[in-house]
Amino acid sequence: MQTKSIIKELKHRGYLNQKQVLILDELVHSEISAKELSKKTKIPLGRIYEPLNLLISQNLISKKGKKPCLYTFEEPQQRIISFMKKKFDTFIHDENAIIDMLDEKTPPKIELLKTKEDFTFYLIKAISSCKKGLETVARHGSLPFIFYLSNKQDFLKVRDLINTKRTTIAHTTDTKAIMVYNAYQEALESGKYFDAICNEETFLWHMNLIKKHLGKEFLVQLIKDFKERCKKYDIKFYIIKEYLPMQIFITHNTVVLFHIHLGVGSGIEIQNKETVTLYNSMIKDMVKRSKGVDSYLKKI
Repeated sequence: MQTKSIIKELKHRGYLNQKQVLILDELVHSEISAKELSKKTKIPLGRIYEPLNLLISQNLISKKGKKPCLYTFEEPQQRIISFMKKKFDTFIHDENAIIDMLDEKTPPKIELLKTKEDFTFYLIKAISSCKKGLETVARHGSLPFIFYLSNKQDFLKVRDLINTKRTTIAHTTDTKAIMVYNAYQEALESGKYFDAICNEETFLWHMNLIKKHLGKEFLVQLIKDFKERCKKYDIKFYIIKEYLPMQIFITHNTVVLFHIHLGVGSGIEIQNKETVTLYNSMIKDMVKRSKGVDSYLKKI
C-alpha cells in the first residue's frame, strides 16, 4: 500500500507518466508478462514496450527469463531510492555547471535550513556535489558518519543505538540513514576525499556507548573496518579537545552550517567561493590543534 502511494506521488511530481504508473501498480503484486500487463493496464501490446523499456533503463523494474519474459518490481523501496538518487545527482550536476559559469564576484547564494529534514537534503547534496571532497566539523555530541559507515547492517546497528541515546541532527529513519550512507559510499568510490574533525569527549563517549551496548568484539571490528577504509580511500579523521557548537560541511563552492538548540535544528547553506576559502583556513588551523584518531584508537 505504501509503495503504491509513493508511485502516485512520483507521478504527481512529474517523475513518472500514467503508463509507467499503471505498469508499476500491477508489478507491485507479482511478476507479469508484457501480454498480461497489456490486458490488465489496457495499454495496447504494441505500445507497452516503450514504457516498459523506460522503466528498465531507470532500473525501477527488470525482466527475466526467455520469451515470454516476465517483468518484476523486486525490492521496490531500494529501487525507488536509487531512482531518486539518480534524479538528484542530475539536478546537482546541472546546478554545479550553472554556478561555475557565474562570475566569482556574484553575491553569495544563501539558503535557510529550517528543519532537520532540510539538513538531510543539504547534506546529501553536499556529498553528491563536491568535486574533490568534503571537509566536516562535527558538532559536540555528534560522531561523523565517515567513522562508522562499515557495512549497511552494522552501520544501521550503530545508527539505531545512537538514536536511542542522544538527540541527532537528522536521518532518524533507516531509509534516510541509508540514503546518506549510499551518498558517502558513492563519493568514496569515485575518489573523493573526506576530512573530519570530532570533539574528544564526544568521540570517547561514542566508543564507550558502542562497546557497552554492542560489545567489545563489535567495536574492534568497527575500528578495523574504519582503518581499512582509511587505507583504501582518502580519509583523514582528527580529534580536537575544543567544544564544537555546530555542524560544518565544506565543498569546493559551498558551506553548510547547522546546529541544534533545545531539540530544534536550524542552519544555512552558503554558495560562495570566498566563504569557502575562509572556512578552509579555519579548518587548517583546527587540524593544527588536533591529533590524528589513530592515537586514540590504540588505547581502545
